[in-house]
Amino acid sequence: MADDPDETKWVRRLIQTHKTPVWGFVIYRCTYEDDKAWSKFMQIMKFRAHERLRLWEEAEFEVPVTRLIETLDWNVREDRLLFDGATKSFVRDHFREWITSREAVQEQELVDESVGPLVEQEDEQDLDYFNMAKATETRYKFAVHVDADALDSIINRAPQPPEYDYGVGFVNLIQKDWYMPEPGDENDPVDEGEEPIEGCRRHDVGWMKVAIENLNPGIYTAFRDPAAWYVEYVRPPGIGNW
Repeated sequence: MADDPDETKWVRRLIQTHKTPVWGFVIYRCTYEDDKAWSKFMQIMKFRAHERLRLWEEAEFEVPVTRLIETLDWNVREDRLLFDGATKSFVRDHFREWITSREAVQEQELVDESVGPLVEQEDEQDLDYFNMAKATETRYKFAVHVDADALDSIINRAPQPPEYDYGVGFVNLIQKDWYMPEPGDENDPVDEGEEPIEGCRRHDVGWMKVAIENLNPGIYTAFRDPAAWYVEYVRPPGIGNW
């Protein structure tokens, strides 16, 4: 993946050039045992994102960091009856439905995909890299799944703000387009000899743990590239952190 010294560049271009109204992952709350713990989780997640964005506060950008913070949308899907203990597969199916909902369609209709490149041509590699992704690529292809283990990793096991997290706290990032192949498909086998994770022996199980410390904007920006999932994939229980 290209080394981008400014991980906010793509998001700033979305807002400035493509008129993107909001950015950020849709989050599924899949644990409901402790509302106070969930509130703490949300506070930590916002703190990590805002601190990361403020690294660029003194730079002279047309889109200031305050605007990035204002447009970072914390779209949390909460429904105890529907999502308590929900599997990644269940959340994936629901997310696929959500992206066709009126809410999601209206968001996407406000994005101007007709304008030129997402960045100026600083060099050929930079231009090619940014132009791989449509403006709506990340938000509508990946969803965040938060279960009891992810919640505990952030509020109990990881160092707490303002201390650095060191990649301990994580959430589960679900790839919308992943599917389980049909049994007997020699070109796309069901069993790749891996240890089973939720019954799946493929190397790519359609989701991975990603560090919360750089979820927004770093990981959000990294997965603008449609090929990034296959290049950067870390099989659980490993944790991806870019």
